[in-house]
Amino acid sequence: MSEIDLLRIEIDDIDQELTKLLERRLNMAKKIAEHKKKQGLPILDESREEVVIQKNIDRLNNPDYADKVREFYINLMDISKDVQEDLIK
Repeated sequence: MSEIDLLRIEIDDIDQELTKLLERRLNMAKKIAEHKKKQGLPILDESREEVVIQKNIDRLNNPDYADKVREFYINLMDISKDVQEDLIK
């Protein structure tokens, strides 16, 4: 097996973990949506989003990835809001 094949296997393993974590996160987003619906709260909480983004940027070992992590979490939270909006409708 070539080096690139081995590296791709590692990427596949990471993707598998990410998929499980994404599903878990989206399940939690649904629970949060149910709470927001009961409490009459809006889906969007901009201050919370910025806290989540910054907290995860601060966790980086390599700060060169900060912009990519910001972009990733913006997209992830957009997906979570879509899931929440579908539930609240």
